[in-house]
Amino acid sequence: MLKTFKCHQCDSIFDRASQLDYHRRSLHLGERSQICQICGKGFFRKADLRTHLNIHLGTNFHICEVCGRKFSHISNLIRHCRMHTGIKPYWCSICDKNFTQMSSLARHKLVIHGIPKKVAQQYYNPSFTNNKSRINNRALKENKVIIDYIDKILRLL
Repeated sequence: MLKTFKCHQCDSIFDRASQLDYHRRSLHLGERSQICQICGKGFFRKADLRTHLNIHLGTNFHICEVCGRKFSHISNLIRHCRMHTGIKPYWCSICDKNFTQMSSLARHKLVIHGIPKKVAQQYYNPSFTNNKSRINNRALKENKVIIDYIDKILRLL
């Protein structure tokens, strides 16, 4: 069994102690030692500040091949591409409705089925040995569909 680390302030669960430490210091303690010299926004990690600076500099954007929208994080581009592809990788195990984001699934389970958010986000599929296997399998399938979709669009141009 994998060891997990639980936040005592909000009950979030992490795979590594370093993840819990980052969560606690950045979210609950509000540490923001990396300050943007342009707009004054603070960040916990230097890497987050560097990513933020790209917004001001107009560099290192991830661009949607379909509509041209720019994103500073690749994860935001992937989530955006779901709008074009119609992919909804998160599904309700109770009513089988699909969602584009895990937060939408958690909100659905709370509002429709009365399941608290913390419980709703700990989904499990018995066909995989653990949640990471399930998430990785979904991500591989989703990325292949997105790549195939982008290839199709590029061929039409």
